[in-house]
Amino acid sequence: MKRASYILFGIAAAAGTVILVSFSFGLFSGPELLLEDLLVFSKPVSEELVILAIDDESLQRLGQWPWPRALFGRALRALDQYPPAAVGIDVIFAETSRLGAADERALTAALENLSYPVVLPAEAVPLILESSEGPQAGRWVVPRAELTDSGTIWLGHVNLILDYDGVVRRFPTAIAFPSLRGRPVRSFAQEILDRAGRMITPALPL
Repeated sequence: MKRASYILFGIAAAAGTVILVSFSFGLFSGPELLLEDLLVFSKPVSEELVILAIDDESLQRLGQWPWPRALFGRALRALDQYPPAAVGIDVIFAETSRLGAADERALTAALENLSYPVVLPAEAVPLILESSEGPQAGRWVVPRAELTDSGTIWLGHVNLILDYDGVVRRFPTAIAFPSLRGRPVRSFAQEILDRAGRMITPALPL
């Protein structure tokens, strides 16, 4: 009886070791990701959302990238006639304008006089995921300081986590260290929702 128990224990230990080693070397990552994909289904898109894309058509109409910052300023002022709940601009503006100081001031002036909140991106370079305290930034790449001085300007991080197959399936909801403006940096999408006064309702109870 004891011998049978030892044999069963040995089989269980060997099986556990094989599974542990397999997970360590990522042998099950393919099927795991496939199962995750099968759990994703199409969801209705809110009619409140409007996306202005920087695509080939807009580049042909408005000229080569980067566009003048005055162009962004004019668009923001035009929106102020019918203020949206919030606007997110997924362009970091980390460097000075190639068109000079006047172009820089045109966007700065527009941002200082808006009646609605604007979320600008910040990027963690690199994004550190192995920390026991949660996701961290090696350093932050942020918009120029004069663009974020207004009380209507907020920052949200744009870091995504790329799986080995090149697909993005997850992202940090917030990056706490180092903080910006004395607070953790939430994701770009979450910050836009918060500034717009909207909430994400879980599909299932948490």
